[in-house]
Amino acid sequence: MKHKVLLVLFCIISIPLIEIQAQSVNEFFRIIKMGSNSFIIGNNTTGILIDAGSHNKFHKFKSALEKLKKSPDWIKYIIITHTHYDHVANLAEIKQLTGAQIIIHKDEARYIESGYTCLPDGMNTIGRTGRWFVDFFNIDKTKIKPVQPDIRINSSLDMSFTGLDLEIVPTPGHSNGSISVIWNDTIAFCGDAAFAIIGFDVWPITGKDPQYILNSWKVLLNLGCKIYYPGHGKRFTDERLQKSLDKHIDKHSSQ
Repeated sequence: MKHKVLLVLFCIISIPLIEIQAQSVNEFFRIIKMGSNSFIIGNNTTGILIDAGSHNKFHKFKSALEKLKKSPDWIKYIIITHTHYDHVANLAEIKQLTGAQIIIHKDEARYIESGYTCLPDGMNTIGRTGRWFVDFFNIDKTKIKPVQPDIRINSSLDMSFTGLDLEIVPTPGHSNGSISVIWNDTIAFCGDAAFAIIGFDVWPITGKDPQYILNSWKVLLNLGCKIYYPGHGKRFTDERLQKSLDKHIDKHSSQ
């Protein structure tokens, strides 16, 4: 019961597993419900996984591969947007199954190496309530199986060497080493830099630094991203992000 209440408080909802959207004849992506939204982007020869989901969701990843009729070694890279437990809990298992290389920001690497991920602070009423609940009932989901990253980044990374039109860009704020993945210059897989779970506002319910979040939103908008797929909730547009940005710039400048 405690875990169910926590799930509601954090509003961890995801887009259905089945959704596929083609960008070209050879490129596609799939959204996987793994306690948070994970994504597979691929072509005929290469698959890339973005985030590895929450505890006990490894079977969802294997099911997605089966539906795609792809073998595990088709996944060549695993990009981790940040290391909160609901994005990395199955990482070691997926790494072992696929042999894929893990790409992560250098400021996040120590968490997956140690097997202990930190809990973010609440940034609104829902987030603060959820964090209080976790602390009060001593619910500890922060432990994961340790795993070594293969590629540590500190700046943008052009991923065109994979045969896919991808770029990784740092978008700190939710955590120090948060990153986003840009596909075909217009679609952003933004991790928890934004939450699309309640109302029109996409402000994260948890995070580390409000000003860094606002700066990261500006980066994504300036890059020309039109469609955003967050780690929690459904996709949203640049118009929605811009309106949320305007709201929170005013709010935080007045504090």
